[in-house]
Amino acid sequence: MNNRDFAYDIADGVQLAAGLTVAGAFGPWVRKPVTPLAFVATVEGTGAVTAQFQVQFAVAQGQPVISATIDLSGTTVASDGYSFDEIAPYPWVRIALIAISGTGAKGSGYMGFVLPELTAKADDKVIA
Repeated sequence: MNNRDFAYDIADGVQLAAGLTVAGAFGPWVRKPVTPLAFVATVEGTGAVTAQFQVQFAVAQGQPVISATIDLSGTTVASDGYSFDEIAPYPWVRIALIAISGTGAKGSGYMGFVLPELTAKADDKVIA
């Protein structure tokens, strides 16, 4: 596994969960592609917001293996991500909301493909 800087375009990704507001909530299990993957989590609300997400993999749809934690904090909105070069043999993936705080805070998670050779476009976000 490799956590590295990468550019992403959420429009090219798959939404794994949207509008999560309660700790312990998670999106559905999704069959992952074989290619290297990037995961992005966001939290939005009013004022100070924080959230913690887990990227979870599984051999079957259940008994998750926690592979990454994404911690977020900011004012009104925050986002960050994690990328994996190698995640076999787990064919299933989901994102889980572990903790969230802030007025009206809602969290979402996305899965995209790691394409490090591409040049970032003007509307891409950069995760460092």
